[in-house]
Amino acid sequence: REQLLLHKFNLFDFSCIQRAVRNQTFRPTITMAGAVYNFFSKISMKEILQRFPTKSVIAVESQTPVEKALKALSDNKILSVPIVDASKGEVTSIVDVLDIVCWMASKLPNAETCTPSELQAALLKASHDLITSPIVLAAESSGRDPFAPVMHNVAASTVVRIFSGGIRRIPILGEQDEMISTISQSDLIRFLVDHIDSMQLKPAGRMDIQSIGLGRHKCISVSEDYPVILCLQVLS
Repeated sequence: REQLLLHKFNLFDFSCIQRAVRNQTFRPTITMAGAVYNFFSKISMKEILQRFPTKSVIAVESQTPVEKALKALSDNKILSVPIVDASKGEVTSIVDVLDIVCWMASKLPNAETCTPSELQAALLKASHDLITSPIVLAAESSGRDPFAPVMHNVAASTVVRIFSGGIRRIPILGEQDEMISTISQSDLIRFLVDHIDSMQLKPAGRMDIQSIGLGRHKCISVSEDYPVILCLQVLS
């Protein structure tokens, strides 16, 4: 049961512990994951949000054009943003950069097999859609960052569990189910770093990432002269 819990609450990689067992590095992984899990299970999201008192709630309306939603992500240097249904006055979904990439890629033909005229026509149509289509159409297109709101009084370990599945940003709801803030993986990591002394993680923190079974996903890369359209299709 302990191994299962630690496996679930690893923030970065579901297969971390399995690999650690194979590579005989299981004990350090348990030390780190156990300390992190114990720490976050004793603190509520409300307490963590107090660490970011000036953080504003950034969201876009469901009918906001995709282009403007992209600008909101760029201007605020974030990868995802909640979508608000103005008619209902509530958050209904979340969209991230990969959703938009997948949505755009689905509108483009295979650049390696289509004719120049077909590609030109598709690009013109995609450009028009980018300007006119509401962002809600692109929400969750990648299937990687689904809408998963939590109440402000839940244990932070609940959020860690959700993040471990790949979700990047979570809406936090207040007493009336209204969105009062959002929390990202980066926010939680900053909080973790600020409290690392109280978790007695400094010795483990000096270990290299390979020793604790992280950083082993295959790196996908393209050459600098690779066509942008093909890069979008690789990402999607």
